[in-house]
Amino acid sequence: MESISHYQRLEDFFVSASRLLKPGGAFAIIDWFQKENLTSAETKKFIQPIEKGMLCELQIMDDYEQYLISNGLQITHREVLNKNCAKTWDLGLGIIKNRSFWALAAKYGSNIVSHLKAFRAMRAGFASGNFVYGLIVARAPSNPPRL
Repeated sequence: MESISHYQRLEDFFVSASRLLKPGGAFAIIDWFQKENLTSAETKKFIQPIEKGMLCELQIMDDYEQYLISNGLQITHREVLNKNCAKTWDLGLGIIKNRSFWALAAKYGSNIVSHLKAFRAMRAGFASGNFVYGLIVARAPSNPPRL
């Protein structure tokens, strides 16, 4: 949940995770994605500030689907959940408005401050529709091929 975008070797992760599933087992992923077909200007404005502050590389949902399919899983559900979590952004931004929170962050270094600033970038990307909260569910075959 919301962590795969931080992994450095996505292909290795999906290979390992797919192998761990029992026959017929389900694999559900909820993560942050960039919207498909963004212009370079949209990427620079909405996605790059998020990636810099959150230390991640945002994919499109199709990328994760391809990793799952290439490992023998079948996609059973895909959904963009933006409408379900819109209020969360306002609550989160309310929390980081507290000045003592920023003072504490500054005490621990510029990376922490950059991380907090990325929440604003995430909110802007989300509001623009260029930053997507998505769910993908895939299932392993019930009768995997014998090797």
